[in-house]
Amino acid sequence: MEKDEFRGKFEPFRFSRPIIYYEPLTEVIIFAADAHHEYLRKGTDIPSIFHAINVGRILCESHCELAVVTAGILHDVLEDTITTPEEVGNAFGKKVLKYVMAVTEFNKEQPWETRKNAYIETAKTANLRIVQIMCADKLDNISEIAREIETDGDEVWEKFNAPKDKQEWYYKSLVKIFLERFIRKEDIRMAQKLNLKIKEVFNER
Repeated sequence: MEKDEFRGKFEPFRFSRPIIYYEPLTEVIIFAADAHHEYLRKGTDIPSIFHAINVGRILCESHCELAVVTAGILHDVLEDTITTPEEVGNAFGKKVLKYVMAVTEFNKEQPWETRKNAYIETAKTANLRIVQIMCADKLDNISEIAREIETDGDEVWEKFNAPKDKQEWYYKSLVKIFLERFIRKEDIRMAQKLNLKIKEVFNER
């Protein structure tokens, strides 16, 4: 379907959500799948690409712009694969690269708490489009943890680099920032979903 035909078909939705074309998203999903093809989610046999696609789906549901959805799907390629910034920039442009770079932890040799404090500080001041990606990433992460707790209980925390209490501090620090910073109703709803999952996972009634 041509872009003009697509736009006309969905004209009633033009002011309620952005038009996201299938071709660009297909391209980024293929790129991400190729980058992640040898990688699994920590402590599981689930290919990492499913997390990347889930983050993109959450951002689509929140009516985020195409560059944000693209960066969301690519958010782990620099941190967890051999993909280079040049490859991302050449394929998807400077804006997408900027967003991916902003959510990437490059200093993996640093202590866990040092890295997470830096991420929290980024969330306080970054462009809200970057914060959208952060929130979607954390929403899918905590949702995955919730599913694993159903079968494995608190053993799930053994695969992480920090114990349950530290993870609780990290997630609660971030969601507080998200709820304070977001303005759009779609973003607020995404942060609220994250907050509910955090309460579920950490047994907060």
